[in-house]
Amino acid sequence: MASASKASPRSCSRTARIASCSTAFIYDKDAFKKAGLPDKAPATWDQVEQYSKKLKAANPKQIPFTWASDTSYVSWEVTSLLWANGGDWSNKWDFSPMTGDKTISSLTFAQDSVKQGWAQVLNGDPSTVFGSGAIAQMINSSGGISGIKGAAKFNVGVGVLPTGLTGDTKIVPSGGAGLAINAKTTPAKKLAAAMFADYLTSSANTVDFSKITGYVPVRTDADTASLTAANPDFQAVLDSLKRLRPQSYARVLVPGGASTLDSSLMKILVDKADVKQTMTAAQTTIKGDYE
Repeated sequence: MASASKASPRSCSRTARIASCSTAFIYDKDAFKKAGLPDKAPATWDQVEQYSKKLKAANPKQIPFTWASDTSYVSWEVTSLLWANGGDWSNKWDFSPMTGDKTISSLTFAQDSVKQGWAQVLNGDPSTVFGSGAIAQMINSSGGISGIKGAAKFNVGVGVLPTGLTGDTKIVPSGGAGLAINAKTTPAKKLAAAMFADYLTSSANTVDFSKITGYVPVRTDADTASLTAANPDFQAVLDSLKRLRPQSYARVLVPGGASTLDSSLMKILVDKADVKQTMTAAQTTIKGDYE
């Protein structure tokens, strides 16, 4: 979902995207109301901090904001924070941004959020805990929104991701899943696979899949009006598509890149390790895996 497919371009003759998702900002509307906050997601990371502190004051027992753990794609989530503030994991195959000042300052902000107590790192699936009412705000895959709203016994809000110092809105990392047809398979199997992919991604089926999951349609001729009519909050997910940005090579194209970044972030957020030293070590590992 959040990282690249393991299929090699050399082994596939065709690929088809069957599920597309983005990250979205998800919040507890009832908690926002109790804290005297507006009924909309924070627009900037500064507001995330401000809202979180007010939420904590209004309900000390509820986690104001949660970062994912290394088992829930934390580097995917944190990518948007980096992009919003001019940082990145890499610039194509140049890994120097990983230890650049803007990346380090962004990760220091994340570390400080935990140190200051307005955010926590949640082990396991944050969406499950969010549904119990224990969390006020989180960033999560749009593909899980339907399940989150179905499990929650409170009003759930959905918004686009917050911007940062750069003001850039192209800060939403893409995600999803696809089907690959192996180039070495028989012509009959290739045809059958193509027909199956066409069925899965038909205009009607891609909309139905979106309704029951939160993934976005993969066809431009899909009737998205029916999605927002049934669930107005889904408009935020559709709006996020205009903010999509291809993921960093260091995370999705270097073997083990996502895992290295996830474990490094756990050291920074949980163990409170030195940010610069930790990312320098991650950079060395990823460079070695690339070379």
